[in-house]
Amino acid sequence: MHLVSLLRRLRRVFGWVISIGGCACILLCLAFSVYTARFIRHASRAIGTVLEVALIEGESDGERKIEYAPIFRFQSDEGVSYTLQSNTKTNPPEFAVGDKITVLYDRGNPRDAKPDSPMQLWLIPMVFAIIGPIHVIIGLVLLYFDKQVRKRSAPRTAESAV
Repeated sequence: MHLVSLLRRLRRVFGWVISIGGCACILLCLAFSVYTARFIRHASRAIGTVLEVALIEGESDGERKIEYAPIFRFQSDEGVSYTLQSNTKTNPPEFAVGDKITVLYDRGNPRDAKPDSPMQLWLIPMVFAIIGPIHVIIGLVLLYFDKQVRKRSAPRTAESAV
């Protein structure tokens, strides 16, 4: 009997944790979206060239993981040339060596530059936009299921039997 009670409590706690985590992901999505939109609105633009596509190896859940990040060069409005590697990695690679790309950069800090592509600019907000609602839904389903189970297992009083 105590085990059943413990499992019910765990389901309820898990439902709340998943729901709150999903809400946090939605808030992160909004924050990253606002940051990205402001960056795009205030950024200077330049034409750049992809010099190399860096292969980045890693491990995830014990499996080998390969991703690619473009290394690109562009010239700022002041005439200074910058060579940078994108922070956003993809598989398959989004760019090929020699591709001409539009680069968005912060005029006050040209090293804060990103290729102007949906994947490079919006990947993080998109991930949180997908994960957040899914977690909220899963958490709410668990809470609803827990509530239904508690309703069915609640003892009936003399008034409710009449």
